[in-house]
Amino acid sequence: MIEKYFTEDVPSVIPDFEERPEQIAMSKAVHKAMSRSENLLIEAGTGVGKTLAYLIPAAEHAIKNDTRVIVTTYSRTLQAQIIKKDLPVIKQIFPELKFEAAYGMSNYMCRRRAFMLQDKSPLFQEAGSAGNIIDFLNNAQGLRENSPFHISEEIWSSINRDRNQCGEESCEHFRKCHYWTMRRRLSKCHIVVVNHHLFFSDIVFGAKILPEASCVIFDEAHRLEEVMREMISRTFSTFAFSALLAEAADFIYGAGRGARKKGKNTNTAAVKKAVDDFIRSLLSEKELQLDRKNTALVDKDVSSRIDLHKHLAELLFILKEKAQEAQSSDERKYAEYLFGSLENAAYTVKDWINRDNAKCFYWLEQEPDSNVNLWITPYSLNEDFEEKISSTYDSVIMTSATLAAGDDFSYIVNQFGVHSANMGVLKSPFDYKKQSILYLEKELPLPSEKEFAPALINRLQEVIEITGGATLILFTSIDLMKKSYEALKPKFRGIKFLMQGQFNAVKLIEKFREGPAVLFATSSFWQGVDIKGDALKCVVITKLPFEVPEHPLQKAIYRHVKEQGGNDFADIALPRAVFMLKQGFGRLIRGKDDRGAVIILDTRITKKTYGRSFIKSLPDAEITHDMDNVIRFFNK
Repeated sequence: MIEKYFTEDVPSVIPDFEERPEQIAMSKAVHKAMSRSENLLIEAGTGVGKTLAYLIPAAEHAIKNDTRVIVTTYSRTLQAQIIKKDLPVIKQIFPELKFEAAYGMSNYMCRRRAFMLQDKSPLFQEAGSAGNIIDFLNNAQGLRENSPFHISEEIWSSINRDRNQCGEESCEHFRKCHYWTMRRRLSKCHIVVVNHHLFFSDIVFGAKILPEASCVIFDEAHRLEEVMREMISRTFSTFAFSALLAEAADFIYGAGRGARKKGKNTNTAAVKKAVDDFIRSLLSEKELQLDRKNTALVDKDVSSRIDLHKHLAELLFILKEKAQEAQSSDERKYAEYLFGSLENAAYTVKDWINRDNAKCFYWLEQEPDSNVNLWITPYSLNEDFEEKISSTYDSVIMTSATLAAGDDFSYIVNQFGVHSANMGVLKSPFDYKKQSILYLEKELPLPSEKEFAPALINRLQEVIEITGGATLILFTSIDLMKKSYEALKPKFRGIKFLMQGQFNAVKLIEKFREGPAVLFATSSFWQGVDIKGDALKCVVITKLPFEVPEHPLQKAIYRHVKEQGGNDFADIALPRAVFMLKQGFGRLIRGKDDRGAVIILDTRITKKTYGRSFIKSLPDAEITHDMDNVIRFFNK
């Protein structure tokens, strides 16, 4: 039955649709997992068409069984694509299909707040007029991203939905509230599309935005680890805490600096001073060694201590009384929010100082604006994943273009504890032998040698002379990226030289597409960049993307693996680098008509034993060590 959708139904609604055996195979695997209540890990190479491959069985399963499937993505871009492009196609096959995108509450306008401010026209001049905003409220689902006009942060913060200022059912606008309307629609949907951050936020903080579902599909699952670890961590921010204290002071003693100057909020001032003194003392401790990014892993006991509960006692008592005496549900809810937030902050600081949870590591970061964050982060994700995800859904499906090192899913399995999952790798349908060539460097010095940088720059010059632009150069070091850009830019005329940081990512890609151009980039440009056609015909990998374990999070995890008897290189560093290299390679061939070269200038891929793991994981392109073959490829 599944095959029929791709051989008959989809071609009837997509005229230029091309049948792909890999897509059908993936769809069958997803259907099988859902129907049998099994978990599935499936890597789908570029061009497989994984989105349709999981949406069709998801739609069939949800409709047939009167249930719900949640699809979660890393990027808002893919979330929007699924809602606006892919699911409308699916609905032509399944007319009864109902679907909806879920966004966090702060993405929605609040009718009550907007109507209260509609006469304050100066505030709305940037957005056009108060009338435009009210019209938007009535016609555009109240989502900021759907706005036809620019809305500044100042305006948005004054009219968006604020959990702490929402009376919910008691609000006169409740029945027409865009956020609650979305919530009501979600409960009637077959497919709900959300992003990873909101998904885990909903689970961790118990917001209950997402309705119950039988299955969850994680697309872009290679980004799951970083999001989940961030969301299940606990943090104390000095800036956020100061803002919270200011809110409490305004709520209790009256808003504005006048009240504060009169000394009416001496208890909040005392709390703030206690926190400031604690942080100052903490940062001055000899045992605390901040790295060059102003972060530190806290391994030893800190002498600096603070009893926030003691200092907060009077404030918390007043807030509790305010909640009991509240004349409206809005006021009561706000008082309860302030009480709970201040109390949770105090517990977080206490736990951070005591550091008595062996399953977590403790670290801090000092930001450039002097904000200090205290972090409590779990070593392992698998217990939380089992408790909050695997035990909640009948089927958990993870998919991405990079989930396995070769055919080995050990890294993902160990991270999330999905040992019983079915696993499979579906190769890209693109003909990499014809469409691409892979150059592996054998002569350059090793990256650890001082001669590497000048030799690399010379080789990059040679590559640009061959390609004439249309080249993406990926770095692992910002310093080396800047040095290469500055050395090479003066040597070329008629080629646009671009570097990450000059513009935002969207504008940078737009300028690159105008060509001929060379883009020097790092970090985020290794993944998610989609440039089809002649605008991109060469991707250069300057170094194998091994992460440098400088960040406390990385240091702690590497150390924990070794303490548990594992191998931090084989178990963590190597598979992560393989995943990132696969992502970098994947920037080149985005369509069946694309052609180009991937050039890897790190000789470790040919000289080190582990180099075979990288090569084995890459698409089956023609491999060469001779740059003349690259020239001949482009001259075909």
